[in-house]
Amino acid sequence: MLLAAGGIAHAAEALPPADWVMPSGYAYTMTCYVQVVRPDGSSIDSPGCRLAVFGAGGECRGAFSPIQGPGGRLFMMIVASNQVEETGLEWQVFDAEIGAVLAIEETLDFVNDGILPSLEGLKNPMQLHARLVDTDPPVLLVSGNPDEWTNQDVVLVASATDEGSGVAALQYRLEDGGEWEECPESGVVVPENGIVYFQAIDQAGNVAAQDVVVDKIDKEAPEAPVATADITAPTNQAVTVAAVFNDDSILKEYSLDGTAWDEYAAPIVLSENGTVYFRGTDAAGNASAVTSYEVSNI
Repeated sequence: MLLAAGGIAHAAEALPPADWVMPSGYAYTMTCYVQVVRPDGSSIDSPGCRLAVFGAGGECRGAFSPIQGPGGRLFMMIVASNQVEETGLEWQVFDAEIGAVLAIEETLDFVNDGILPSLEGLKNPMQLHARLVDTDPPVLLVSGNPDEWTNQDVVLVASATDEGSGVAALQYRLEDGGEWEECPESGVVVPENGIVYFQAIDQAGNVAAQDVVVDKIDKEAPEAPVATADITAPTNQAVTVAAVFNDDSILKEYSLDGTAWDEYAAPIVLSENGTVYFRGTDAAGNASAVTSYEVSNI
């Protein structure tokens, strides 16, 4: 949202605010001859525009439409006050061409019976500079947080845009309450599960924040399978070797030579002496240590 100084919102209005009128009951006045320019340098002086000045409490101290002067269109302002001198009065202008109230960079120091500028103000008015006031935070996006298990570091890439005043800073921290650091273009490397805090700040000081919970990193391998045989005494029968895998193992495998692996679906039957190898792999791709069971009693 675009606001006038002091937080008065009038964006996209067809008419200036109704309370922008010349006040009554004030003891002192001064006169100002003013031209107002937009950020692009063009003048705000078309019919329907209105310039106002406000006291510290937000009360209107004077409001006028532009007139035609000897050197071009301008605002001839009568400003009121109950003090002989008063500093820091704020200007606002309604720009009829865009239907919005704009803030003014400059302020006014009131002096009773003063005239600004003092010399031929109608011909050489002072110039004020209008600006939009940005109250919308940036749009902050963070990508790279996996939704499936991984045994690798996670790289979070943050980006921000701001259509108002523009992005001033894009930052992160790994601990709540820690120091903010600038986000590297290559992304923030996250080696373990936790919360990564991001914020984007625009030139007007508006902040967008996002806390990213990383919870899919698993770098710990499952425990090795436990293998047992149904016959351990000397025998002339086949021996069946079974394995019990850790609950984290979503892939269960066996091998008869330690090199070529097949999925383990049922106990392995050996009709002659040999060694059976077992291993389990979890959803993140971590493989357990290999368990070997040697059958030598046939």
